[in-house]
Amino acid sequence: MQTPSENFYKMLQVDPSAEPEVITAAYHRLARKYHPDTNTSPDAKLKMQAINESYETLSNPAKRAEYDRNLRAEAAGTAQANPANGSYALNAR
Repeated sequence: MQTPSENFYKMLQVDPSAEPEVITAAYHRLARKYHPDTNTSPDAKLKMQAINESYETLSNPAKRAEYDRNLRAEAAGTAQANPANGSYALNAR
């Protein structure tokens, strides 16, 4: 999982308060643009992987809630660790 500083909302170009339908529409738009089968750019595969990871997190209500908690904790400068999935946000103190 990416750290909250690698903002999934920015990756999908949506607002953090976006409805699930908006997130899905953004994912489809970006997938058409960056899918390696249609985009010959050397970084298309990496970009598509980041888009997929962002969508996987934000389209799942439980994962999105956890991600949002970590994002808020990072903004507040506190450490958050989730050993269950191995993700850690650094303590900004």
